[in-house]
Amino acid sequence: DTPAKIERWQHTGRVELVSYPEQHQQQRHYWNAFRHFAINERCEWVAIADVDEFWFCKSGETLASYLQRDTAHDALFVHWTNFGSGGHERQPDSVRTSLVQHDPNLGPLPKCIFRTFLPQKEDDIEVHFIRNASLRRASVADRTLQLNHYVAQSRDFWFKVKMTRGDVYYSEVDLNGLAARFQQVNDAST
Repeated sequence: DTPAKIERWQHTGRVELVSYPEQHQQQRHYWNAFRHFAINERCEWVAIADVDEFWFCKSGETLASYLQRDTAHDALFVHWTNFGSGGHERQPDSVRTSLVQHDPNLGPLPKCIFRTFLPQKEDDIEVHFIRNASLRRASVADRTLQLNHYVAQSRDFWFKVKMTRGDVYYSEVDLNGLAARFQQVNDAST
């Protein structure tokens, strides 16, 4: 239950939560949240991230200080480091500290962090990237930033949660394909 996982962080003032329950509308939900929280007025940068993703600087520097220093770019693209379930049958208390086996190859699609002046309309914010970033002011930042994607988490999570809700875009669930994907993620994680 994603809202329940996030709610405990709200009291810190670092997390604000808005819930859009309609499934398979992630791109529209990003735009609605962007407008609801007036992100372009309150922030200089925004990251497209799901609750099972964790962004950080490889140097140990905070992401905020790294982005504050970066004046050369308007968008930074980072490929996933995909983590398997590590053999966990049940969901661990912390995926970030419990799951250590990952695919040594980066995922094929990047996600991005971008300056908040870039989105002007709903279609500008895609599920994984920003559409209207100038190539001259964009960079692949895989050497300096990392995006951990805890895609498999546990057998229970995969088969009781992921396999029941469909894809980010489509509601139709391909049970055979998703079961094979679970095995593929875990086989690639060393």
